[in-house]
Amino acid sequence: MDYKILSNWLKFKWVDRFSSLAVAFALALMAWLYGSNRDQEIIDNVTIPVVVTLNSLQQDHFMLDVVSNMKVRVSFSGSPLKIREFQRSLEHDECVSKIEYSVTEERLGEYKFGDNVVISESDIPVPQGVRARLVDGKNKIPVTVYRVGEKLIPVRLESGMEGSVLNQILIEPASVLVKGPIEILERTKSMPTHFTAIPFSPMGFQNNVSQSVRVSVVEELEGKPVKVLPAKVLIRSIPEPKKT
Repeated sequence: MDYKILSNWLKFKWVDRFSSLAVAFALALMAWLYGSNRDQEIIDNVTIPVVVTLNSLQQDHFMLDVVSNMKVRVSFSGSPLKIREFQRSLEHDECVSKIEYSVTEERLGEYKFGDNVVISESDIPVPQGVRARLVDGKNKIPVTVYRVGEKLIPVRLESGMEGSVLNQILIEPASVLVKGPIEILERTKSMPTHFTAIPFSPMGFQNNVSQSVRVSVVEELEGKPVKVLPAKVLIRSIPEPKKT
């Protein structure tokens, strides 16, 4: 009988001690959370610029078209000291999310496709002690990817000259090598020059004097940048043979 009483007493003391420890731990945790929250400052709803670039190993084969001035909305939290230091970086636009995009293996053969670049919290550069939080669904950047190729395209002079005068004009070289989106190159029949008022003297044509000037070829097709080689062509007048 005494043994049962002792056993029950020990069991009660053990449960009582465990309960006390659990309550103490819970109170300590609540105190820590309360203190942590009091020591946290928040910068809410800040727009951060996003720069998306193509993988350097794929730049010779693809071109990335990204909407300019892309930004994501981010909230930041941290200790008052860290937040104040980070606030100065935000004021000087030093916080920029830089993402490197790579074309996946299954899309390497496509000429053009659209995709979304997903920005994660780890892509936001923050100092130690500051945490970034993104809004779900507002962290995607749309991009368009073009496969790049090369094509030799005839040059077209844009100068406002009349047709009869153009017959006495020679373009050297007559064609240029253009590197750009394949789908655009395939439907391009000629590469125009920048509009240039050719300073050829009418007396030069009349007196059969050779005149020349260099003009630049446009480096854009359908709103997309292209590389042109050579970038400039020589426009030369053709002297007529003297009549005897």
